[in-house]
Amino acid sequence: MKRLLATLVAALATTGAAQAQVAPTLAYEGELSDLAGAPFDGAVTLTFRLYDAPEGGEIRWVERHDDVATVDGVFAAVLGAEQPFPADLDDPPVGLWLGVQPEGDEEFSPRLPVGAALRARFAAIAAQAHDVAGRHIHPASVSIGELAVIDAQGRWVGPMENFGGVGPAGPQGPRGLPGEAGPAGPQGPAGPQGEPGPRGGQGEAGPAGAQGPSPAHTWDGTLLSFRLPDGAWGEPVDLRGPAGGAGPAGPQGPAGAAGPLPDHGWDGTRLRFQRPDRSWGDYTDLRGPQGPAGPAGPAGAAGAAGPQGAAGPQGPAGSQGPVGPQGAAGPVGAQGPAGPAGPAGAAGAVGPAGPQGPQGPAGPQGPRGIAAVLDVLADSDGDDFADWIEIAAGTDHENPASLPADENGDGIADFFSNGGGPGGGEPAGVGFTRVFAGNDASCGLRPDRTIECWGRSIYGEGVPPTGQFTTLDMDYYSTCGLRTDGTVRCWGGATQSGQADPPAGVFTKVSVGVDFACGIRDTGRVACWGANGANQSAGPPDGVYVDVSAGSTHACAIAEGGALRCWGSNGNGQTNAPAGVFVRVAAAAASTCAIENNARLRCWGSSSSGATSPPAGSFVDLVASDNNTNYCALRDDGTLRCWGNPPAFVGVEGLPLVRIDAGTGHLCGTNTAGRHLCWGSETYGKLVIPR
Repeated sequence: MKRLLATLVAALATTGAAQAQVAPTLAYEGELSDLAGAPFDGAVTLTFRLYDAPEGGEIRWVERHDDVATVDGVFAAVLGAEQPFPADLDDPPVGLWLGVQPEGDEEFSPRLPVGAALRARFAAIAAQAHDVAGRHIHPASVSIGELAVIDAQGRWVGPMENFGGVGPAGPQGPRGLPGEAGPAGPQGPAGPQGEPGPRGGQGEAGPAGAQGPSPAHTWDGTLLSFRLPDGAWGEPVDLRGPAGGAGPAGPQGPAGAAGPLPDHGWDGTRLRFQRPDRSWGDYTDLRGPQGPAGPAGPAGAAGAAGPQGAAGPQGPAGSQGPVGPQGAAGPVGAQGPAGPAGPAGAAGAVGPAGPQGPQGPAGPQGPRGIAAVLDVLADSDGDDFADWIEIAAGTDHENPASLPADENGDGIADFFSNGGGPGGGEPAGVGFTRVFAGNDASCGLRPDRTIECWGRSIYGEGVPPTGQFTTLDMDYYSTCGLRTDGTVRCWGGATQSGQADPPAGVFTKVSVGVDFACGIRDTGRVACWGANGANQSAGPPDGVYVDVSAGSTHACAIAEGGALRCWGSNGNGQTNAPAGVFVRVAAAAASTCAIENNARLRCWGSSSSGATSPPAGSFVDLVASDNNTNYCALRDDGTLRCWGNPPAFVGVEGLPLVRIDAGTGHLCGTNTAGRHLCWGSETYGKLVIPR
């Protein structure tokens, strides 16, 4: 949020040559600062409006200035340079007030009164034919008599008393000479139509016309008749010939269109379904587990003795005799040519780190940052109870000897378990440290870092592998998780695209898109895998990155320092990342949204679903839905805002929140009390978090 300390410092650059009309402008200078009073630096988009009233009223003129440079809070703009002032701006003469609105903020209040500075515009028009009694108005400066009010740089140098208002009326000047007669006005409109006159009398009947000739024949499509000389009609004649024989059979018509493809396959034991992109998912064996082996039957009767076996193989050869005496040594052979060079040896170990240099002086305080998101996995004192659990239970999370009560030893503090706590009983979701939303399934990360999922898993996205994970990301029909050793494991429906085969190595973040996924390696480099537009040779870009998001056919990543880079399909401008410093990014289908370091939202790409019209405010977290048509963002006060098509997921209870994750028709998140919730469209039990 910014505030405005503004001054109207100059008014009007106009013509200096007779009969040459130049559009007048109005110079404006102001100061911007944040709510704490610190001057604002950087580029800002400003919209200026002129009203005919200090509140409400009619907008008489509007102009937008993009990328206005602001240095130490000070900026300047020339009004009328982009959108000329209308000729009737002061007709009839009324007071004018200027409103200023930065992009993303409300218009500043109160409006600034505009008085003599803007009214000089009309004096300038009068001065186009000749100077007015010593008042010189020209593009370089403005003077009133001998008094200079605007210098050549467009700055106000006149008196500041009663600035912006209307000064006292001066004495009436001498009566001017009568002007020349104006041209004749246009012809007035036609008068109303007169009343109709009386109806005239009927005229005399005209002579009868000659009788037309009688028809000489008649024809009804098959029968023809002629008129005879005596006027009578002859017998009708059927002009149809005899019926022809049956013609040969025509060629066979083209084959009809193919019927719809089946949406599932069944071979008697296994079932598979077709994905939205018409590819087939893996088979699921619907046979139940094999039953236990039955008890052994009674032993059968002894069989008859078999025939005698054939003779065995010959035994091994005897031991070798003693070695004979060594013969005389032969002559030494000539030295052979040198062999090829061997492979280079392995790189030596990295030397020890040098001593740490002295700490540099503290830099200036940066702009207002965003609120931190609660780390629900943090365990500062290493006593196996997360910090947020100890804080809620009233114990010291930095003292390993200060432990929450756990009478039944189940590893869950009694504050949250059946052992007692406000309200009694265990709140839903306390058995997880974080929850995630997918298509028809949801998943959670247990305190032992194993994954459990609930809902429907038609493509296998909700059937996680065994092992320990630190985080995961779900898309429409696939899931990828980050193991505790930093390797990536993926599962679900996108097996044919290569999405389920991540590269080897250690990663710090993973994001799942449609048929592809991306991650950030421990070196900061971005790697993508799968079969989609964001995995082509144009990306990912080189550099060190701190955040990445995979959408439908494009991806974006935030580099160290906050610069944003996008790659992949760009049919709607979704990869045209703007300049700026960013802290979060979310790629969707045909659009992208990101949070700047001032906590404001910016979106670009296709606006057909409203995805590029984010709400105003300060935000700390941002996600795109799994169907990539809408976004949700978390304000710094823990409230939620969603937009796009459809604007779903609103109305959650349990605010304020510290984490959110968006699926196809539902959201999951964690509030400040550590309670996990899922809400939205309830199908297949994906909103019911198990205990």
